[in-house]
Amino acid sequence: MKVTIGVGDCGASAKYRLWVPYIALSKACGFELFVVDSITIKHGHVTTDGLRMADVAVFQRVGAGDAAEWTVAAMRYLVAAGKRVVLELDDNLIHSIPKYNPASQTYGTGKHDTKLLLQAMELAERVIVSSPNLADVVRKYNENVHVAQNALANEDFARYKRPITVGRKRNNEFRIGFAGSLSHYGDLAMIAKPVSDFVRAHADVKLVIFGGEDLLKAFPYDVRMKIEHVAAIDATQGQMAKSATYRDAIMPRYYAQLGKLDLDVAIAPLEPNSFNAARSKLKALEYGMAAFPVLASRFGPFREYMAESDCAIATSASDAEWTKMLRILYADPEMRAELALRNQEHVARHYLISSRLQEWKAALGVGELSAV
Repeated sequence: MKVTIGVGDCGASAKYRLWVPYIALSKACGFELFVVDSITIKHGHVTTDGLRMADVAVFQRVGAGDAAEWTVAAMRYLVAAGKRVVLELDDNLIHSIPKYNPASQTYGTGKHDTKLLLQAMELAERVIVSSPNLADVVRKYNENVHVAQNALANEDFARYKRPITVGRKRNNEFRIGFAGSLSHYGDLAMIAKPVSDFVRAHADVKLVIFGGEDLLKAFPYDVRMKIEHVAAIDATQGQMAKSATYRDAIMPRYYAQLGKLDLDVAIAPLEPNSFNAARSKLKALEYGMAAFPVLASRFGPFREYMAESDCAIATSASDAEWTKMLRILYADPEMRAELALRNQEHVARHYLISSRLQEWKAALGVGELSAV
């Protein structure tokens, strides 16, 4: 059996929704795996061998602009040819996207690319999503929706896992940090006051931001000038049609840089809104691999993550509670080390792809594929 994946980017979405699970599935189930990238799709090669020969085609989102048009055209071609078509989705790109999120420029209620996404959902035999809350959103447009949660590749975890340490990690600084995309601007703005006040009150505290430079604007000017900014990995590098280069363009460099941040506390705030409610637990998993203790919002995916295990500290959106939790972690290095250990062990037991393979098999309907 031949399975083709339509790769829409070279970053985290493609890594966790396509490369990690489908490489593992192909090895476990013995099917041939082909790759069609967004460049090929964008130029209208909908009958390229990777698609024409596929028994099952899996598309990541639908892209934007011309890529979205051609993705839907490719899906129509495959459906007409009697092929099985699957859509992968890891964000709520249908409605309620915050204005600060770059995705709001092309997706949202009434926008052209969202209309194409809805067409793709109708064309797909099934939709696979990354969280239960996102499944609830998608089910209105395609009842055959399945949840397969994000997982780290076993080999990535083995390579980039950091050791657990007690005490401060660099220059006797207390390093509070965040790693993420510009879609999290509002999340950082939500906790900017308590974090800024904490930085001002402690000369030994260093705030670290790993991501787009605009994220720094969430903080007041005086704090912004003292932030240690680590630039986001350039997503334009490696945008090539060759699958090996495409797959490895971003994430290995991201993992390596994340570990080098040497954070004493990694923060994962989430502004309470419907877009964030549909997010996945991914940030907690990556922080766990890097051996960072996690301070996260008690909302959406992180509320669920905390319910699974006491491997992180959850807080409400209130300034007072964020301040309280920062003070506790600042004063207790043993607690930080214990939280980091619990989270890393939880990831190792439950969120490597080897542990999630049955969930992905069920989502793809592997048991039904013999009939394809």
